[in-house]
Amino acid sequence: MRLQRRIIVVSTVGLFLILLIVNSAVYLFFKQFMEQSELTQIKNQGQSIVETIGDHQNPSLLMDNYIIGDGMLRVIRPGDHIEKVLTKSREYRQIPTTYSESEASSIVRYNNKDYAVYKQPFIWNDGTVVTLEYVESISHYSNAISLLQTVLLTASVLVLIPSVVASVWLSRFILTPIRALIATMNEIRSNGTFKKMDVSSKNTDELTQMRITFNQMIDLLKDNFDKQQQFVSDASHELKTPLTVIESYSTLLKRWGKKDPAILDEAVEAIYSEALRMRGMTQQMLDLAQGDQYPIQPLTELNATEITQEAAERLSRSFNRDIHFVAKEPISFLGQEDLFKQLLFILIENAIKYSKKDIVIRLYTNQKSLTLEIEDKGIGIPENEQTAIFERFYRVSEDRNRESGGSGLGLSIAKKIVEQFEGTIHVQSKIGVGSTFIVNIPLRPFKEVSLHD
Repeated sequence: MRLQRRIIVVSTVGLFLILLIVNSAVYLFFKQFMEQSELTQIKNQGQSIVETIGDHQNPSLLMDNYIIGDGMLRVIRPGDHIEKVLTKSREYRQIPTTYSESEASSIVRYNNKDYAVYKQPFIWNDGTVVTLEYVESISHYSNAISLLQTVLLTASVLVLIPSVVASVWLSRFILTPIRALIATMNEIRSNGTFKKMDVSSKNTDELTQMRITFNQMIDLLKDNFDKQQQFVSDASHELKTPLTVIESYSTLLKRWGKKDPAILDEAVEAIYSEALRMRGMTQQMLDLAQGDQYPIQPLTELNATEITQEAAERLSRSFNRDIHFVAKEPISFLGQEDLFKQLLFILIENAIKYSKKDIVIRLYTNQKSLTLEIEDKGIGIPENEQTAIFERFYRVSEDRNRESGGSGLGLSIAKKIVEQFEGTIHVQSKIGVGSTFIVNIPLRPFKEVSLHD
């Protein structure tokens, strides 16, 4: 069953059951009230008649002279024998009766008509205990009950019809945005493009919130899709150059390497250098593809001054560059050594790539946090892009990255490591002057959690 029909059926059946219960309760209450009222009235009249006739020495004589209106008065002997009947209508005589030794009042139905009956035993002329029965038509009771049934039935129909119409309208109101959502998703699936739903700024109901949430999900999916596309594109672009170099030198080796030692040395060195570069780049990509989840290591007290100086000396020898380290005092903090070293290597190598001049590293503390500054005299970064450089694969300039061999991954990883340290990282830079990366790390222990987005 379709959802629209289900809504209509459930709402209509639910309302019908409610009306049935309410109408039944009203009907039964009113009927009981009317019956009780009629029985009380017939009882009072019957008792009045019994008091009048029963106190007389000759009840039969007094009964003959008793004026009866629209009703019947009769005397019943034991064995259901009728002794005397007083009535103006023949239809009353045909109402069956029984002898009763106790007072009783009831409503009986005969020939589709309702009658109120009161019975009271009393002593007849010959001393026999007989039953005096008083019967009265209660057609107004029947008419009232019939009228009530008609009113309740009519009211139920008048309520059910608009309720069905309201259910149809409500189902359309609810299902219209759902159908629009389904249509949008089918269009996205068929065309392979991301499409958002129209949102009315005036409405704040749940259906509007559903559209807003769907649009937010589409934005998130599109952003992730774009990043994935960019990741694949940039990764293939970055790997293309070293693979081309390796292929070219391998071809050169096959042709001339065995005969010319100079070519052999040059090719081996180039292949080795490109292989190292590809391994580092691949590892960075794997780290990012795995959600930046680095192994959790025990927290240890790190000598930041000694680790920074060692990293500066090692990179200075590897790249044959002048790197000056400035620290006034030994600085220690509680952290993970591998992550801190990785942070240093990323930032120092970044300075080496984009600067031909000396590099200066400063390390100092203000008793609450340690500050690491890495300054280069390179080409600089435009001010409007200084925040974006920490995004994955962001390129300030294509030529700038191609010349330096940068993959656009290092600073993104550096930012994640600093966040792991519960610190901050930013850059101060001017075009043609240089850049200074500034890292602030609290000296208190940081949370030992995995790096993730």
